[in-house]
Amino acid sequence: MLDYLGIEQAAVIATSAGGPIGMRLAIDHPDRVESLVLLNTGAALMTLSPSGVDHTDPFVADRLATVATRLALLDLFEQQGIHEAVAASEDEWRSPPQPPQPDPALNSARDNRQRALDNLSNTELARLTLGALLNMKAQRNSDLSNDLHRIKCPTLIVHGDADTTIPIAFGQALASSIPSADFVRLRGVGHGLIVDPKAQRATAKWLGRAG
Repeated sequence: MLDYLGIEQAAVIATSAGGPIGMRLAIDHPDRVESLVLLNTGAALMTLSPSGVDHTDPFVADRLATVATRLALLDLFEQQGIHEAVAASEDEWRSPPQPPQPDPALNSARDNRQRALDNLSNTELARLTLGALLNMKAQRNSDLSNDLHRIKCPTLIVHGDADTTIPIAFGQALASSIPSADFVRLRGVGHGLIVDPKAQRATAKWLGRAG
């Protein structure tokens, strides 16, 4: 995409499941990444043995239990097809956990998303599930921990300590492995930092300095 747009070098912001993609870009193409921002993500999101985190941490253990469930769902999809996978996980896609947010705008976005999910046809739900499963498949058993030292560009890691989707331990592991990375801990903030005003302000301020 950078080639197509004629962009030689860019500041890259990678969030959640997109985090490993941003890391891989910075590792494999360091000349193209001016700076890297990693929001609520980790180096190993779809493996039962992620490096650099305490597996006995209750939040990490809960994350690994979720990964085990999703790996089993991925196996079901590969063995029996998308319709069986949808039947086994419809509630997860139609009613994902979305805790209340302190920001009214975020609550409004959450409610709008839920209304859209409530009105999905079975065909649209199958397409949504397929996209999620292919994302999981791309991440399965991938752990970039041993390559993080190769990220040489200025890097910011932002993580909320109330994140139950990807626990803050994953962000802290990134901060300890990426050379000279800056780390911002957002207290009381959960997942979905790409739309969180605090994370946006922290990112904009840091990019202003990094640039």
